[in-house]
Amino acid sequence: MGAVMTGGEVRSRAGVVAWLGWAVAVIAIGLGGAWFGLNGLGGDGERLVRTSIMGPEGWAIEQSALSPDGSRVLLVCDQVNPDSSMKVGNQALFVRELGGQGWKRVPGSEKTWHAQFSPDGQTIAFLRVHPRITEAYELMRVSTDLGQSPVKVAELDDTASVPSTRWFCWTPDSELVYYEQPSSGAD
Repeated sequence: MGAVMTGGEVRSRAGVVAWLGWAVAVIAIGLGGAWFGLNGLGGDGERLVRTSIMGPEGWAIEQSALSPDGSRVLLVCDQVNPDSSMKVGNQALFVRELGGQGWKRVPGSEKTWHAQFSPDGQTIAFLRVHPRITEAYELMRVSTDLGQSPVKVAELDDTASVPSTRWFCWTPDSELVYYEQPSSGAD
């Protein structure tokens, strides 16, 4: 016949079942959190991607930007002296397909110090030191297919008696906006 359980055995099994239920729930929560963490989901549900990229040989990466569709990357790089491994102050802009090989140097991007893709991904704008005027800058734009030379959009003269910060940004419909802000202490 069947075994008869006493009250102590019933409580003991009920405690084990409850404990196992909590243990399974805690393990499931932990595994779920680990899955989300390993798959790059941040606290707000945004996907985070961690990667590394090697710049062009002989150049140090100073800035990077990803095209809005995620297909291309651009780098502002400074040339490195092979003898001293020191940057030489000769910046240039490089572009490549994200999964591709080989960097394309953007012609006319010497002395570049800031670059961005347009929101539609069709144009790159960048600031560069003016090739002939000390303390002056040029705002340039170039098609991402690099089929034409960059075009100067504006010349930014920093030799004024009141120095200012000059910058650019894109509107959502890919219009380029240039602005300047007087430095602190200026009226």
